[in-house]
Amino acid sequence: MNHRVLFGLSILVIGVGIAGIFVQKNQPAVEKTPVETKVDMGRSIMVAQAMRDLSPYDILSPDDFKITEMKVSSDSNDSRDISTASNGNVRGYLVKNNVSKGSYLSLGVIEAPNSPTFARHSLQSDEMPYSFPIKPIDDYLLSSTYAGDKISIYIRLIEDGKDKQNISEVVSASSASSGSSNVSKYVLNRIFSQVTVLESQRFDQDKKDKPKYTNDSIPVGVIVVRLNQRQLAELRVVEKAGDVLLLPENGAEPAVVNMRVAEVLPQTRSIKELRGTK
Repeated sequence: MNHRVLFGLSILVIGVGIAGIFVQKNQPAVEKTPVETKVDMGRSIMVAQAMRDLSPYDILSPDDFKITEMKVSSDSNDSRDISTASNGNVRGYLVKNNVSKGSYLSLGVIEAPNSPTFARHSLQSDEMPYSFPIKPIDDYLLSSTYAGDKISIYIRLIEDGKDKQNISEVVSASSASSGSSNVSKYVLNRIFSQVTVLESQRFDQDKKDKPKYTNDSIPVGVIVVRLNQRQLAELRVVEKAGDVLLLPENGAEPAVVNMRVAEVLPQTRSIKELRGTK
């Protein structure tokens, strides 16, 4: 190949290169689309932390746990999430396993009150449920008592003239208004304290299968408690001796143990003294 051919090829290559430069400059610039980085904003879950050591058969009261909100990743399936519980609240739930103080409660270790096996799982071998029909005068109990709450059970009796209990006479609401001479004869005695409520239910007034009782007034609801065999036997012995009453407990120890009318109405004591009665 002679020098002329080489020279011609060189000129051609240079020309093609220059033409390519001009063509590239005349093309519109292509904008690069920025790559979006997805940031996981997470989601909020509700968790319940035990405020004391919990044992099987415990029914959760508001003092037993604390509800807090926690952030987790969006795709997290955290077992501590109790958001699917009734409004994110586990009050009245049954504890099935030991839970140490400070630990988180998962729905796997507690059972909801509306579970069909709740009542059976709530009872130990010597325990059984006992139902108290609630009359209209005691309707406040249905508004202030929930599953897991503690109540005291009392009996109201009549004392004879010597301030001794006369358990042969049943106290009724009508006898309270029969005369002023009977006012000072009433006495209230506590039978049991720290009794656990399993259920507090208000009847649906339109429900056709509502239980029918032979009481003077139709019950508006029922409170079911948990009693052991001895407690049940004692209750059945004394329940016909007077009026059985339920009172909620707000603390570890009930405020009332025993009470007489003379303690509430001191003037009745004065009346007795004037009559020469001690």
